Amino acid sequence: MKRRTVLGLAATGLAAAALNLRFGQGDTGHNIAQAHRVLDSARAHEGLHTLTSRPVLDAMVSAQTDFMQSIKRTTHLDAGGNTPEKRALQLGYTRQILGETLAETYGPGDETMAYWLTHTATRSVLMDPKAREFGLAMTPDVDGRMWWAAVVAVL
Repeated sequence: MKRRTVLGLAATGLAAAALNLRFGQGDTGHNIAQAHRVLDSARAHEGLHTLTSRPVLDAMVSAQTDFMQSIKRTTHLDAGGNTPEKRALQLGYTRQILGETLAETYGPGDETMAYWLTHTATRSVLMDPKAREFGLAMTPDVDGRMWWAAVVAVL
């Protein structure tokens, strides 16, 4: 009986790993890099500066994607009801936050960024000429969904 349980758990683990790879979740860093490349290309095409990734902003949006995944919905407010601006200040980031974009998708990073760039509200945040820094994060869910957040700021 013990052997069947171990084999069953191993098979379940392999199936979960295969599901994560199928939906592009096997390499979160690759998804982030894809999205960053699409954004850099779009900004360069418009004659805008590329954005510099900042670890503090990455950490901020990573915590937000984790939170959204836990509550199964997108929101700009964290568990304490804090806005992106307040969350940045709590991490010691004192520069101006221009905006935050969110998504719940099944697609990889390049598709998510392309989607954001086709919608006026999210595009205006990502393509703001004053933007110089950004943070980007994605948290995978067990059902294949990916919870995304990006924040942009001035220098």
